[in-house]
Amino acid sequence: MKFKMTTYPDGTPITAPFYLTKCKCCGYITWTVQRSNTCTKCGAETVYLSENQNEKKPT
Repeated sequence: MKFKMTTYPDGTPITAPFYLTKCKCCGYITWTVQRSNTCTKCGAETVYLSENQNEKKPT
């Protein structure tokens, strides 16, 4: 699923859509601008998370 932000927290504009992926093996969550089904940490298969699957941390 595509996610789109207009700027980074420091105000820098984001020009490409990005994706949130989670590794099936190690659980590593990462943002990527290129679709890839491979975990950058362990090389296992990843799944794409939709917006409602994002974990919210208490503030």
